[in-house]
Amino acid sequence: MQDTMLEEAIYKFKVSGPAIMPSLFDNYYQKGTEEFNGYAILTYDVNPPLPIDDVLSIMDGDGYMRILYYTCPDPTTVSTWFGQRACTYFMPEKQRNIKMNFSTDEMGLISTILVTVYGSIDIMYPDLVTDLRLNTEGSVLVKEHRSEAAVMNDFNNNP
Repeated sequence: MQDTMLEEAIYKFKVSGPAIMPSLFDNYYQKGTEEFNGYAILTYDVNPPLPIDDVLSIMDGDGYMRILYYTCPDPTTVSTWFGQRACTYFMPEKQRNIKMNFSTDEMGLISTILVTVYGSIDIMYPDLVTDLRLNTEGSVLVKEHRSEAAVMNDFNNNP
């Protein structure tokens, strides 16, 4: 059975994503869509590739997205541009159940963005918390992140 709410959310992102953030999303550069139970992952190439700070700035300024986390490899153990990671998400009241994950390549640029579109916030919230836990623990330097309590409040205050 096809999830019509998910299909509608995918369609809305394919229309609004390029309109809101044209320097990041163009459906011409969409590489594919993988659908799962209650969510889908859309893969977009960023053309031209951009530095991670520029991508975060666009998502914050143009998309009004929250930064869930922004990490990089521990500079005391390795010196590289590769491996900086970030995740952003739309606030639930924006009626867009979407998060975006991306990481830098060997040149320190973002060339691909994974857009996860959720059929409901009941699936989105636990995924955000899991993503936050998995990517902010261990041998990484956390440059920025939201606390689990702040994420929970984002969803509790959803009208």
